[in-house]
Amino acid sequence: MSRAEIVETVVIFAALLALWPKVLGFDALWYDYGVLTAALLAMVGVLVIRLRRMNAAFREARRVVESRSAGRDGAASPFPPPTDSDHESRN
Repeated sequence: MSRAEIVETVVIFAALLALWPKVLGFDALWYDYGVLTAALLAMVGVLVIRLRRMNAAFREARRVVESRSAGRDGAASPFPPPTDSDHESRN
């Protein structure tokens, strides 16, 4: 795990811990508007960061697959292009 992922995990656990006083019946205005709002914003922030990281990984995977299929990196394509003999054998 990278350092950023560890920090995100700590933030998630802290936000979940912040929910427990409400679950156990603690009712204060400063808690509702302060702590719970901060926990919500932290969770949304982690969500946005993780979605961006996931989209970047998908883009990178797509780039690798496209470069392999084009043969630019020297690796053989897992799907060779069809030939005329392939079409004849199917008929």
